[in-house]
Amino acid sequence: MPISNDELREHYDAFVEQAGSEFSDERIEKKQEFPELVSEETLANLEEGDIRELVRNLWAFRGWTNKDYLVDQILEDGIESVREQFQEALYETDDVAVKFDILNENVNMLGPASITEIFTFVYPNECAIYNRRAREALQYLGYDVPARLTSGEQYVAFLETVNELKQRLDNIEDEIHSAIIEDLVDVDYFLFHISELDTTQELEGEITGENEPIEDFDHEEFKQKLVEIGDGLGFDVSDEYDAGPGARLDVRWSTRVANLGMIAYAFEVHRNGSRDSALLNLMKAQNADPTLQKLVIVSTQEQIERFQDEAEAISADLAKSLAYFEVGQVQKAENHLEELKDILQTAELMVES
Repeated sequence: MPISNDELREHYDAFVEQAGSEFSDERIEKKQEFPELVSEETLANLEEGDIRELVRNLWAFRGWTNKDYLVDQILEDGIESVREQFQEALYETDDVAVKFDILNENVNMLGPASITEIFTFVYPNECAIYNRRAREALQYLGYDVPARLTSGEQYVAFLETVNELKQRLDNIEDEIHSAIIEDLVDVDYFLFHISELDTTQELEGEITGENEPIEDFDHEEFKQKLVEIGDGLGFDVSDEYDAGPGARLDVRWSTRVANLGMIAYAFEVHRNGSRDSALLNLMKAQNADPTLQKLVIVSTQEQIERFQDEAEAISADLAKSLAYFEVGQVQKAENHLEELKDILQTAELMVES
């Protein structure tokens, strides 16, 4: 149940008093300049450099070290395909749910955070950003928000929640004759403030559901999380990794270490299907790629326990080569990596490239 109007007013007053100008100025500038990055004219002549500029300007990709990798992956199906998908999503339909689904399903590496950020700065009165901070803040304020956004229909429901909050904030501003929150970009600024509160950090496990086991998940979403975590830790990353004949794995992290040469970790994200086939695939990869230090299975706790039993039955050596990464821990690692990068950037210890 959403918090009372009096409680929301207290948060609003603190927001007005404590929020600095840095993020406000950044939002004002971005509202003015971002639409040009995906204007009809830009899209009609879209080139690789335009994609690089888009990636550089998206907060959703701020934490990525290797932005060249991002650009290469976005352009995997060719610049013409990307151009067509953006054109259709932004200018050929008015249905927000359809807009979301077009980009979510057809443009590699774009997920809910980046897609909704694009929409919000193109349509600031209609669309809102969905990311971890917005989700946690809304949940802290008592709103029911999905832990993951997987469809345009869900996004429309999320927008109804954000607009309900905006209406309540508008009422507060009418009462006190203030006019700080003009659109949904400004609501995102308010939610950013809420996400910074110590109380939200203390309740993090409860709010994000980190303490609850994940029983099902989206394969592609968690594959991308692994790629982003590896990049954030300084590894060279790749997905759909061909380790050798008949051995295609989901994600690979690699790095060069003095005196040791290249070391790498291979990840297989397993949602369903044959565990025997997954184990055979990992064994082939291990035989084909001597740089692999560990073969990592990413799945639910229930599936991991079954993998452990089957690996032991196949080979003691195979069992020793395997490591396991439960999907809830992947989610937790991504959240904390994002927080760490926010802290380092605020302290000017991490500079955006």
